[in-house]
Amino acid sequence: MGSETARPAKGPLTKRPQRPSADPRFAPCHAVVVEYLTHYRPDQVRTRRENRQLMNWCAGRVGKYLGELCELYGLLMREVPAAYTSRQDSLTGAPGVRCADVPARTLLQAAGFWERELRSAQDAVNAGTATARRRYLADLAAWHRNMEQPEREKLGCLRVPTTKGGAVFVSALSSSPAAKGLQADVNAAGNIGLRALLDPDWSGRWWYVLCDPKTHKPLAERVTGSRAVDARTPILVDDPDRQLPRTQHPVNLWRDVSVEPVNQGCWTTFAQYWERVMERATAILREQMQPRAKRTHGDEPF
Repeated sequence: MGSETARPAKGPLTKRPQRPSADPRFAPCHAVVVEYLTHYRPDQVRTRRENRQLMNWCAGRVGKYLGELCELYGLLMREVPAAYTSRQDSLTGAPGVRCADVPARTLLQAAGFWERELRSAQDAVNAGTATARRRYLADLAAWHRNMEQPEREKLGCLRVPTTKGGAVFVSALSSSPAAKGLQADVNAAGNIGLRALLDPDWSGRWWYVLCDPKTHKPLAERVTGSRAVDARTPILVDDPDRQLPRTQHPVNLWRDVSVEPVNQGCWTTFAQYWERVMERATAILREQMQPRAKRTHGDEPF
């Protein structure tokens, strides 16, 4: 009698593993880096009760399940703070702003959101209190109003800086590829991953430093172990005559990512720094609008 080779019964436990995919998106990984899930952003469409339950579920369940899976497969899992990851260029480390691509036909729509924003910007310009963003909005509205309807339709969408959210990230560094626009969530995810890799002993790792508002010295508990930051030496402020916010709480001092020593160079406060960033970003947006204006109207947009 001839012998027969025993065949394993088909089932979920004996299923042959699939061949590794050649797609680089599914390449094996060794670590999983996520942001802290305790600060899950609520959705205005949901009720407060739904948002509260979802936040509790995300903080208590997603992190737990993900950690268990990483432990099961021998992967390293690390949670990092996601603060300001949506405001930094993941390609160069430069600062930037989030923008929205607004259809030109809806920019001046009566009683619309952007129409109110543009009107508020013009009021601030008239009062002499306009920020860089509002000056850009006022100039954009004036240029848009002077165009004929057929010319507006040729524009498609106009890129406008936003104060919250925004699907597009625009770098404030003109030589960066992200100056032309990068999907904001992809950019933020890249920064979250980089935070787990950058060496705190490298001065370029320190984009902002939490300091005492009176002495300008870095908080020792935040920089302990880093050779790049000396907690005993005050950080130089760009404008010494301008007082820091009157508060007892620590404040962040900012400067562009640099290889210069942290305790050298000039740092500035949050408001000053981000106003300058907005000025640089809106200057890039103006330059990008000029070729489009020449094609549609033949004049400079601003």
